[in-house]
Amino acid sequence: RGFAANIAAPEAANAPAAAAPAADAAEASGADPKQKQKKEVAAGAAAGKPGEEQAETHPGRLEYPMFEVTTHWRRAAQIQLMADRVRSLKQAFNAKFQAAFALKTGSIDAIREKQVRVAEILAELRRLGMEEPSDVLQPALHPDEEPERVLQVTDADISVAKWVSPEERERLARLKMEADAREAAANADSVAKRGLMTMMDGMLEVKSEEEEIFDDIPRPDCLDRPDDERTEEERAVAKSYEESIKTLTAEREKRASSLRVELGKIKEDVAAVCAGFNAKLAALADTRMAYEEARHEAELLIVRWSQARLRREVDDRRAAALRARQTAACTRRDAAAASLDAFRSEVGAAQRACEALAADDKRLEREYKREAQEQPELVDALLRLYRRRAAAEPPAAGMAGPPRDPFGQPVDPAALAPAAPLDPRADAPEECPPEVWHRLVEARAAKMESEEELRRATAALGEMVALLQALAAAEEEASAEYDAASRALVEHRAAALNDARDMQLPFKVKQGQVEVEEAAVVTDYSRAVLIPTAEIRQLNADIKRLGGDKVGLLEEIRDFRRGIVQLLWDAERVQMETEDLVEKTRDFQLLRVTKDLQEVIRGGSEESQAEETEKLERKLEQVQATHSDRLADLRRQQRKVAKLVADKKAEMDSLGGQIEQLEGSVNQREMIHAVQSRSKGAVDDKANRFEEVHMKTKLHSLVKMQTQEIELLREELDRLRRRTFPTFTHIEAVRSAEAGRG
Repeated sequence: RGFAANIAAPEAANAPAAAAPAADAAEASGADPKQKQKKEVAAGAAAGKPGEEQAETHPGRLEYPMFEVTTHWRRAAQIQLMADRVRSLKQAFNAKFQAAFALKTGSIDAIREKQVRVAEILAELRRLGMEEPSDVLQPALHPDEEPERVLQVTDADISVAKWVSPEERERLARLKMEADAREAAANADSVAKRGLMTMMDGMLEVKSEEEEIFDDIPRPDCLDRPDDERTEEERAVAKSYEESIKTLTAEREKRASSLRVELGKIKEDVAAVCAGFNAKLAALADTRMAYEEARHEAELLIVRWSQARLRREVDDRRAAALRARQTAACTRRDAAAASLDAFRSEVGAAQRACEALAADDKRLEREYKREAQEQPELVDALLRLYRRRAAAEPPAAGMAGPPRDPFGQPVDPAALAPAAPLDPRADAPEECPPEVWHRLVEARAAKMESEEELRRATAALGEMVALLQALAAAEEEASAEYDAASRALVEHRAAALNDARDMQLPFKVKQGQVEVEEAAVVTDYSRAVLIPTAEIRQLNADIKRLGGDKVGLLEEIRDFRRGIVQLLWDAERVQMETEDLVEKTRDFQLLRVTKDLQEVIRGGSEESQAEETEKLERKLEQVQATHSDRLADLRRQQRKVAKLVADKKAEMDSLGGQIEQLEGSVNQREMIHAVQSRSKGAVDDKANRFEEVHMKTKLHSLVKMQTQEIELLREELDRLRRRTFPTFTHIEAVRSAEAGRG
C-alpha cells in the first residue's frame, strides 16, 4: 500500500521522518525562508542521513528497519523507540528555540543601549533648536513570551486606592515636615551659597567647549536703536555680535550635521540587528515546519503500528474463539461417530434377526404346503384357510384399519386386533378328516405367531433404521461444523499473516516520480505499486541496449542500401557515358571536314596557342605585382588606423575614468547638499539649488563635448575604413538624418 512511484533508494524507507512540536515560538517575520537549512533538517530527520540535526537528536539508532517491523512485539518496541525519538527531537528543537529566544533578548538589549544614545542625540538636537522626527523603536517581549510575569503584580494592576492607617499618615506627615525644613535651611542665605554665586557664577563645574555651543549669545541693547543713532563703539559691538551669531550658527549646524550622521548610523545598526534577528527567526520558522512535518509522520507511524497491534489482539481473540469452536465441533463429531458405530452394530444384529424370522416363516409355509399336497382334493381349500387372517371382531370407530398416510404416526402392530380362530362347523371343508383339520389349526397358529414376531421385529428394525439415519445426519452436521470451523481458522490465519506483512509505510517521493493520474479530490492508490529505482535503471539500461542494437542494425541496413544505391547509380552513370560516347562517335562520323578543321587536326595552330599562352602569363604576372603593391599599401593603412584606434581607445579610457571621478564628485556633492538642505533656510536652499543647477549644467556641457569628440572619432574611423574597403555608413547616416527631419 502506498503511492505509485520510483523509490529513490531502498534504505529511504528505513527512516521515515520524525518530528518535534515547537515550543511557544516568537513572532515570525516576512523574511525569505532559508531553503538550505530546511533541506538539511528534512534530510537529516527524514532520510536518516548523517547530519547535524541527526547527530543532535539521534545519538544511537536502535529502531528496526521499516520492512522488518512485522511481529507484535517488534511493533511495540518500535512504538516506544519512535516515541523516544519524538521526545528527543522535541528537546533538540526546544534548545534551538531557547537559543533564538536568548538571541531576541540580546538583540532587544542591544537596541535599548543604542536607543539611549538616540535619546541623547535627540535631546542635543532639541537644545540646538533643530527638531527631528522621534520615530524611536521601542522593542519589548510579548506577554506570552514571559509567562512568569503573570504572577507579578504592579501598581497599574491595582485599580483602588491604597489604604493607609492613621499611624502611617502621621509618620509620612512628620517625614514631609522634616524634608521641608531641611530644604528651607538649604535655600537660606549662607556663606557657601553666596561664595558660589559670587565666585563661580552658581556652578561648581566649568562648561566644556562642547557645552558652550548650546548657550545663546546675549543680544546687545544697542541693536534696538537705529543704525544712525549708534556710536562707533556700538556699531563695533553690533558687528561683533553678528559675527558671533554667524559663527555660533555655523558651529551648531556642523554639530547638528554630525549628530544626524551619527543618528542615521545608529538607525542603520538597529535595522541591521532587526534584519539579522528576522533572518534567524525565519530560519527557525522553516526549521519548525520541518520538525512539525516529521513529527506528524512519526505520530502517523505510531498510530499505524498501534492499529496493527490492536488488529493483532483482535485476531488472537478471534483465533482463540475459532479454535474453541473447532474443538467443540471435533468433540461432538467424535461422540456422534462413536454413537453411530455402536448403533450401526445393533441395527445389523436386528436386521439379521429379522432375516432369520423371515426364513422361519417361509420354512413353515413350505412345510405346510408339502403336508397339504398329501390331500390333493383339499389342497386349495386348506391353503385358503391357512392364509386367511380375518379379524375376530370389527375395530372401533376411527380405527377401520391401518392408516395409509405415509407421513403419519406409525401404528403399533400389537395394537391391531388378532385374527379370528377357525370354526370347524363353518370353515371346515367337506370330507375333511379331523387329523387334517387339527394339523391345519396348529400350522395356521404357528404361522400367525411367526408372522406376528416378524412384524414386531420389522417395526423395531424400521425404528432403528430411522434412528440410525438421525445419528448419521447428526454426525454429518458435526463434521460439517468442524470443517467450517477449520476453514474459518485457516482463512483467519492467512488473513492475519497477510495483515502482519501488509504494512502501511509513508514514503517521500519527488513529484515527477508519481505516475498515477491524480484525481480532483482524492487520488485512489489502491492499485498502485512501488517500483525500486534499481529496477527502473536496469530496465532503462536494457531499453538503451536494445535500442542501440536496433540502431546498429538500422545503420547496417542503411549502409547496405547505400551500397545498393551506389551500385545502381554507377551502373546508370556507365550507361549514360556509353550513350554519350556513342552519340559523340556518331557526331564525329557525321562531322563535315573543313580546311580549318584539317589544320587543327594536323596541328597547325600550335604557334598561335603558344603566343596566346605567353600573353596570358605576362598579364598574370602584372596583375600579381599590382595586387602585391596594393596589398602592402592597405596593410600600412591598416596599421595606421589600428594605431589611431588604440590611441582613441586610450583617450576614451582616460575620459571614462574622468567621468567616473566626476560622477563620484557629483554624488558626494548631492549627498552633502541633501544633508545641508534639511538644516538651512529658504535662502540657502535657493543658493544651493542654483549651485546644483550650475554644476549639472557644467557636467552636461562636459558630457556633450565628450560625446561630440566621440562622434568625430567615429566619423574619422569610418572614413579610414572606407579607404580600405567600401562601406555604407554614410548612406545610413543620410537616411537617419532624413528620417529625423521627417
